[in-house]
Amino acid sequence: MQRWRMVLVVLMVAGCRRSEGPSKPPRQTSEPVVATFADRRITTSELQRYFDDQSSFVRFHYGNAEGKKAVLQIMIQTELLADQAVKEGFDVDDEAVEQYRKAIITQWMRAKFHDDEGESDLSAADLRAYYEAHRAEYQRPERVRVRMTFFKASPGREAAVQAEAEKAARSLSQAKDRTAPADLAARDPEDASRGRQLDLDFRSHDELAKSYGEAVAAAADALKAPQELSPVVRGTGGFYLLQFEGRTPAEGRSFEASEPELRSRLWDEQRNKRYDDFLKTLVEQAEIKIDDAELAKVNLGSSDKAPQPASAVQPTSLEEQLRTTLPPYRESPADRVGPVVATFAGHQIPTAELERYFDEQSPYVRSQLRSEKAKKQLLNGLITGQLLVDEGLKKGFQHDQIALDRFKKSMITGWMEGKFNEAQGERSFSEAEVRAYYQAHRDDYHRPERLRVEMIFFKATPAHEAAVQAEAEEALRSLSQAKDRGAFSRLAETRSDDVASRKTLGDLDFRSHDELAKSYGAAVAAAAESLVAPGELSRVVRGDGGFYLLRFEERLPALNLDFEASEKQIRSQLWTERRAKLFNEYLYGLMKQAQIKIDETELAKLEVDAGVSSGDASQLAPSALQFGWEKQLASEKRLRTPLTPLPDFPYTAQQHLGSP
Repeated sequence: MQRWRMVLVVLMVAGCRRSEGPSKPPRQTSEPVVATFADRRITTSELQRYFDDQSSFVRFHYGNAEGKKAVLQIMIQTELLADQAVKEGFDVDDEAVEQYRKAIITQWMRAKFHDDEGESDLSAADLRAYYEAHRAEYQRPERVRVRMTFFKASPGREAAVQAEAEKAARSLSQAKDRTAPADLAARDPEDASRGRQLDLDFRSHDELAKSYGEAVAAAADALKAPQELSPVVRGTGGFYLLQFEGRTPAEGRSFEASEPELRSRLWDEQRNKRYDDFLKTLVEQAEIKIDDAELAKVNLGSSDKAPQPASAVQPTSLEEQLRTTLPPYRESPADRVGPVVATFAGHQIPTAELERYFDEQSPYVRSQLRSEKAKKQLLNGLITGQLLVDEGLKKGFQHDQIALDRFKKSMITGWMEGKFNEAQGERSFSEAEVRAYYQAHRDDYHRPERLRVEMIFFKATPAHEAAVQAEAEEALRSLSQAKDRGAFSRLAETRSDDVASRKTLGDLDFRSHDELAKSYGAAVAAAAESLVAPGELSRVVRGDGGFYLLRFEERLPALNLDFEASEKQIRSQLWTERRAKLFNEYLYGLMKQAQIKIDETELAKLEVDAGVSSGDASQLAPSALQFGWEKQLASEKRLRTPLTPLPDFPYTAQQHLGSP
């Protein structure tokens, strides 16, 4: 599944120009051309503009000859796939149009409420006033995080309760399980911390003193090492036992140090208010009228009107689809007849259409729409969304590069999900094929129990065995008394004679009994299996080549899945592999038919400025090309915008949008 998603994302991250209809000669241009394919061209200047708009990461890692060619190939592949999606009608797919509508709103709002411009317009006086109003957030005292066990002491029982608390403290100080204090959570059902497993989260001295008493706050302040236990403390209402978890230092940020954050926060608040004010005005001007009597007729589950098949509907322009409030957007206004439940700003919503829309929602959404108030709220939300789309269209954001790119990606996604259908693909394998895979990969479904332990190895030659054993025993005594959990890892790094595990601070990762026995001896494997609690230390064990100290981390149970339990997973895996093969073959055929020609000389002329110094470059991730550019592009998602100029993006019905 992950591999398939990777391929899909890769082919959608970049976009360039696409046209419809019969094949025709590439458009004529006097500019140098870097690539031709199918019926179009990509000029060197277009590709240059594309790279100039990318992040430093992309420019740095794809600025060499191989990287530039890889990105160019992705663009071409994306265009070829988009062509196929259009041929099969996915340019009027409701999901694709819905994504386009959302992108238009998003891009219009980003432009109208621009972050950089808004933040820069804020005056120093405004920022200073905001800082003073929120001073407590920028001037914070030191805070400590502790886990607490509370022993409630009523009058007359103080001595007995104190003795019980002291006994618990002695038990916990000897326990190897550092989570043991949480087991005492039932001690006091009334304490609010019990609901959070006694974790008090980070609190200041004053907050602890106010809730539990000054002595408890002082005891918490005195703790230093992780998992360190306090003595039993007399506080408000009884006795307390604390375990240290962490500490955050006092924070005293000046106005100057806080200014960037202040600008962002203040602008965020002002932007939200401006948006709310704008939307209020927009709604008032729309003169929304909702017929409550018609809305009451909308009964969930009663709609008998199904959308017309796409083949039965006359194609409507993309402009009309964008101005249609409810899906299916492909239906023309003439198809939407009957009583009207709402009118606004030149739009109307027939009652039957709203009823059908409600019925197509998920069971959860329908369960929330039982009341008239809930139905009206959703209807108002749909109306507001259409008003925002209309505003975006007025400003020409149907031509925005990123909005069009999202439309293209959604088209490709819908088309590929249909062409390479997962459910049908998984059912296409016979039981014999699935069983054969199970037998060939039996070890994946039958694994013994595995343990994860950390190890310190003391190499012992015959002449020095006693001395080395004594050293190991002394190390065990020291680690048993250490309150710092990192002590074992540090000793493994500095003292262990096992070179491989020393590099991982002693961590052996997950291994079975047999794997441990093969590497270190049966006694070491047996000692590892006897450990139970996280952080528990083994005794000093004589194994292959010397003495061993182990610390338990975690355990994975044995895996024993029969064929029936594994069948669904195997079918999914088989289809993932076959689908990747089918897709690659299909894409190869498209590319072959497109007769792709790349001018290596023109490509070499492309200058890609990484935008970083040689020193900064070391902070970027390793070159994507070392790992396969497809995987890196999919994970980074850094390729942002389509290649083509704004007016040169002819989707089906693009001509109805006019020129920007």
